[in-house]
Amino acid sequence: LKKADEVYSLPAEDFIPELVERVDFCISINVLDHCYNFQKVCQNIYKYLKHGGTAFLSFDSHALTNPSHPLFIRYNECFNTLFDCGFVIEKFSQGFPDIYLNYKNVKTYGHGEICLNYWLRKI
Repeated sequence: LKKADEVYSLPAEDFIPELVERVDFCISINVLDHCYNFQKVCQNIYKYLKHGGTAFLSFDSHALTNPSHPLFIRYNECFNTLFDCGFVIEKFSQGFPDIYLNYKNVKTYGHGEICLNYWLRKI
């Protein structure tokens, strides 16, 4: 962060006009299930990306909500929201690849089988 030209610290639902079509690549790991409005966050990410830009979104799909995880994001709802925002879903995976299932205490960006991973493109 010391070398960053700009730093923003706002809720993901807050729109930042200065970022519109300035971002080549957006990465979000284990964040979106802690937000309050999944659709608004996805709309913002789409607006921030340049045409042809890529986003990688990885988040947990918890079975229940709680104060730390206010959203219950299901696969079908997520797919529809991303499509409605204009994204092309280039790749999707859920949980860990099979190779990791034999290991215990795997360090990762999600919680195993409930982790949804999307590679997206703005065209």
